[in-house]
Amino acid sequence: MGVFGDGSNTWPVVSVHNLVDAVELALALDAAVGRAYTVVDDHTTWREYVERIAGWVGLEELREDPPDWPYDEWRGRFDASRIRQELGYVPRVGYDEAMEEIRGYCVEVGIVPA
Repeated sequence: MGVFGDGSNTWPVVSVHNLVDAVELALALDAAVGRAYTVVDDHTTWREYVERIAGWVGLEELREDPPDWPYDEWRGRFDASRIRQELGYVPRVGYDEAMEEIRGYCVEVGIVPA
């Protein structure tokens, strides 16, 4: 398991539960007709994401790509203020809770140890 570049590139995250809530809001409100919404609950970094999963499987050391990694690494943030303001969207499942749900599933199906 490896980290691209220094691992500080940004990853937007949204729980599938929250995405379903956002779609239901958009379907229920006339104000959403013809509008586009960004659904993002939080941001993390590639390094944090990979380190978390590596911890699940007991990897203590991550492979790092060489410093001359040839790809740009995005470090921006997605703005979800429109959906929050116009539709009243509020994430009900946080990133840590969603990741624990994923870990629990991976344990249940035997992908990672308990």
